[in-house]
Amino acid sequence: FLILEHVFFNNHHTVEDLAEIHHCSTATLYRYINLINKGLKGQYNLKFQTNPCRLVGEEIEIRSFYIQYFTERYPASEWPFTDINQGALLTLFKNFTQELGFKLQYSDLIMLKLSLAVSHVRCNQNLYIGQSGPRINLIFSRLHQNEFFSNMFMEIFNCNPNPKVFDDNLTYLIKEHFYFNYEEFSSSTKTDEYSAKSYKYLNNMVNEISEKYNLPFINRNDLIYNLHNSAELGIRNINVRPILIDNKYILLKQFQLLFPKFYSDMEIKLTGYIDLMNMDNRDALLNQLLHNVITRWENLYETLYTAQRKIKIRVVSSHDIYHAKLMASLIKTEFYQQVDVTLIDTFILDDMLESNNDIDILVTNFSLLNQDTHIVAVHDIPTSDDFRLIKDVINNIRIAEN
Repeated sequence: FLILEHVFFNNHHTVEDLAEIHHCSTATLYRYINLINKGLKGQYNLKFQTNPCRLVGEEIEIRSFYIQYFTERYPASEWPFTDINQGALLTLFKNFTQELGFKLQYSDLIMLKLSLAVSHVRCNQNLYIGQSGPRINLIFSRLHQNEFFSNMFMEIFNCNPNPKVFDDNLTYLIKEHFYFNYEEFSSSTKTDEYSAKSYKYLNNMVNEISEKYNLPFINRNDLIYNLHNSAELGIRNINVRPILIDNKYILLKQFQLLFPKFYSDMEIKLTGYIDLMNMDNRDALLNQLLHNVITRWENLYETLYTAQRKIKIRVVSSHDIYHAKLMASLIKTEFYQQVDVTLIDTFILDDMLESNNDIDILVTNFSLLNQDTHIVAVHDIPTSDDFRLIKDVINNIRIAEN
C-alpha cells in the first residue's frame, strides 16, 4: 500500500528507484508488485506497470481505486493532500451544490473532496478522463459563467492549479443521467427514454415490495431518486468495491439473516434492474443498491422487526414477586415492542423449566444447572451485559424461525 500511494503521487519512478526509496532489493520489490497485481485482480480491472511504475487501466477505474484507497487509508481528520486548502474546498462545494440544487450531505462531501484531490493529482500528470456529453457541457457552461467559482477554484490550491481539473472532476462525478434532485429526475422522465425506463422499474419495484410486506412509505420519491443516482454513479460511489474494509458486509448479512424473504425479494428485483439498465460491476453494484434500500427506506428495519411475533419472555425472581415485576419492567423498557413479558409465580422448579410454547426465554436472577440456551440468568437486576445476552438469544430465535 505504501508503494501504491507512492506511485500515485510520483508516477515516473523505475523499479530501481522504488527499491531504493523503500529500502529493499529489486527482487523483493517485484514480489510486492506481483502481490499488488494479484490483489487488484479480484475487484479492479487494473495492473501495476513497471518502468515507469504506475497503475494502468481506464482512467475512471484508476480514480475509483485511489478514492477508495484514501477513504480506507486515512481517517476523516487526516488529509494527505497538503497543497489543497480544505476550507476553501468546503466553501466551493457548498456554493456549487446550492447553485445546482443538490442537497449536500456529509458522505457527499467526503466523496467530493477526495475526487477533486485525486483529479488534481492526475491532471497534473496530464491524465484526463476526457469524456463528456450534452448535459455535462451545459453544466460546465453554467458554472464557467459564474465568476465566484473561478475565483474560489484558484484559492483551493496552494500552487498554480491546472484549469482543467474542475471540469475533469465534474466529468468523473456526473454522468449524463445523474440528477441533482428528485424534481429534475422526475422531469427528465417526460423527455428521456433511459430515465423513464429507470423510474418506471424502480417505482413499480418499491410499490410491489411495499404492498407485499405492508410497509409504510414516508420517503418514496427520495428512495427512487437515490437508487437511480447510485446506480448511475456505479464504481464512482465510495465503498462499492472495498479494498480491505467492507463497511457494508455486516449490515447486509445481519439484515439477510433477520429478514431473508424481504432480502431475497429485493435481490431479485434489483438484479432485474441492473440487467434492464445494462450496468457493469453487477455483484458490487447489487450490494450497493441493497445497502441503499436498507439504510434509505425510512423506518424499514423497525417496521419489519416489529411486524414479527413478539418474543415471549417469562421472569422469575428468588426474592419476591415485586422484585420480579421490577425485572420485567426493565426488560419491557429495554426491548419495547419486541417482547411480551410476564411473570412466573410458582414455587415448583419443574414448572419453571417445563418446555412449552408459552416460553421463548426464561429470565431468572439465580443460576440453574439446566443448559438450555433460552434460560438467561441475570444479576439482581438485568445489566447492560445481560441485555446484550437476551438480545443475542432473541436474534437467534428470529433467525431460526426465518
